[in-house]
Amino acid sequence: MLPGLQQGQEKMSKSDPLSSIFMEDDEAEVNLKIKKAYCPPKIVEGNPCLEYVKYLILPWFKEFIVERNAENGGHKTFTSFEELIADYESGELHPADLKPALSKALNKILEPVREHFKKDSNAKDLLERVEADICQLGMDQRKVNVLAREYCDDIKRKNKPIILPHHLLPGLLQGQEKMSKSDPSSIFMEDDEAEVNLKLKKAYCPPKIVEGNPCLEYVKYLILPWFKEFIVERNAKNGGHKTFTSFEELIADYESGELHPVDLKPALSKALNKILEPVREHFKKDSNAKDLLERV
Repeated sequence: MLPGLQQGQEKMSKSDPLSSIFMEDDEAEVNLKIKKAYCPPKIVEGNPCLEYVKYLILPWFKEFIVERNAENGGHKTFTSFEELIADYESGELHPADLKPALSKALNKILEPVREHFKKDSNAKDLLERVEADICQLGMDQRKVNVLAREYCDDIKRKNKPIILPHHLLPGLLQGQEKMSKSDPSSIFMEDDEAEVNLKLKKAYCPPKIVEGNPCLEYVKYLILPWFKEFIVERNAKNGGHKTFTSFEELIADYESGELHPVDLKPALSKALNKILEPVREHFKKDSNAKDLLERV
């Protein structure tokens, strides 16, 4: 099992786009993910980039080519993982040279896949349908999912339902373990901008407290995976604008008091409204979609 690309991730996760390479990733996405991947100099243990070389690149190409300028050692071709490890642990091979080489090799593997889905309309349609037909459910529904799979064994059905549970977001008010439709404790796709702003303004978000803070959960599981960054705009006397690219960085500022809820909440509102705006436009302009939403 390949590890995730971020530090401490034992395995890849579909819910965290930066944790792995997917077959539908374009060249720029692959380059960005590898660029941001955890890859400390001279450290082999827990290094996901080296794992990718070991289990994907070397078995595929039988070699791993690192291109670098002469002052950094010149080009080198590795034909064994042991040889690669020796150079990496000694510092002879630096992450700044390893990462571009890994990106190039991964993109070479993926290019025919991209072309296949680009040129073959049936394949493209299948990919879109497969992605849409898998139901994503919360962890609280996992038991009934497992029961359905066990029932398939009893009736000798080969194609079992796919379980794809996702993280359960808490409600926006204090002590709410999960969102509830009966209590407007969450953001809904049909919420207008004013509703989103009001809900977040009233949301539980105590200063310096991370545990049980729904606003931080929203940033972690929605905003950062969506935009790859979280932008906080504030005036100069409060620290000025800041862009967070990792949840760890955000938490450090929040726990220290460097980032205050008064600045966090408007930034979260702005990001959520940016996600929701195309959805609102869709239901506003498409009468069939609007009718369906009202009937559902």
